[in-house]
Amino acid sequence: MYPCPYCNEPGIHGLHKWASSIRTPAECRRCGGLVAVPVVNASGILAASALMLTAGGFLAVALKSSVCFWLFTVAVLGFYVWRWHSAPLTRISAGQRDSALKLSWSASLLALFVGLLSR
Repeated sequence: MYPCPYCNEPGIHGLHKWASSIRTPAECRRCGGLVAVPVVNASGILAASALMLTAGGFLAVALKSSVCFWLFTVAVLGFYVWRWHSAPLTRISAGQRDSALKLSWSASLLALFVGLLSR
């Protein structure tokens, strides 16, 4: 359990923190506050992990060693888990969540419409 930014009590489940975003915030079990990991942190964690895994792949090919690739894979998984564990939680209001949901649905519908028109 992670501490909630609203009540400072351990009320955020680990998997809920990892799956949280402004569209789907985690809810504190103690106070009901909505929290999420900022998009900047979440996308940075993913980008850094992908970059490190790619570098490990290139190094493994250059050294002709699959052991190097598997060591990088384990290191990247450790980095990914550690960064998500230490990522800060921010407060999200219900209005922010609703706006983000509307925007994501609008973007999805627009992409679908453009995809249908391009055929």
